[in-house]
Amino acid sequence: MNHIFPEKHKFIYILLFVYAITFMLITGCQRKPKLTDIHMDLLEEWVRKSWPPDAKERITSAINKYKNDIVDPIPILIRVVGKIGSEEHKLYLAIFDEDEDLLGFVIREESKDPNGIVTILEDDYPIFAHDPGVCVASAYGGFEIFARKDEQRKDEKAWEDYLNMDFDAKVSQLELTSSSKNWYEYEVEKYDRIYRLLESLQPAIFISMPNSDKLKVWIYVYDRAGNKSNTIELSWEEN
Repeated sequence: MNHIFPEKHKFIYILLFVYAITFMLITGCQRKPKLTDIHMDLLEEWVRKSWPPDAKERITSAINKYKNDIVDPIPILIRVVGKIGSEEHKLYLAIFDEDEDLLGFVIREESKDPNGIVTILEDDYPIFAHDPGVCVASAYGGFEIFARKDEQRKDEKAWEDYLNMDFDAKVSQLELTSSSKNWYEYEVEKYDRIYRLLESLQPAIFISMPNSDKLKVWIYVYDRAGNKSNTIELSWEEN
């Protein structure tokens, strides 16, 4: 089985985020520090993975864009994998977005009935609207998705409320351990709690399960300026 990311990736990402803050405080805020670059490190880590050739080509394109010193606002969706479990299903994404303004992803479903008539269903989910960890290179270790049943659809009102909610106010209500503890441990706890809060507030994401050649599912991401990435057909794996 070709896993896209380990389940512990989110926690590692939190550590990297805190590390980046510490490094910038020491060296000054630079787009590409001379000694280390966590975004390039992640892109190069992706290159070493046993991903399909088309994903490797998109990684190479992302690396070239990152090195040219020109910020490209068009995001690149590197890879998408859906994992089917006995109790829950997950969606995994690897994304490159140089101006760091991701807003969400779109699930596009094309289904064919017995008469050959194709029906298209497209739902957008502003999943990154309040994500504190959106960066140039981002790996998401698994959004929970729900198998669509019959005419089940996205809850437009719930997602509109999610998009417009005052997330900072909710974060300010979090109860954290005293800041007298180690600063690093405090920041790790803080961002872990923020991610857990964010997950608890996200409405349901619906997707149709594989159905031979009668159904195809495509994914693309979009940013706050309306820029859209390339589209990738969703591939499935079993947990």
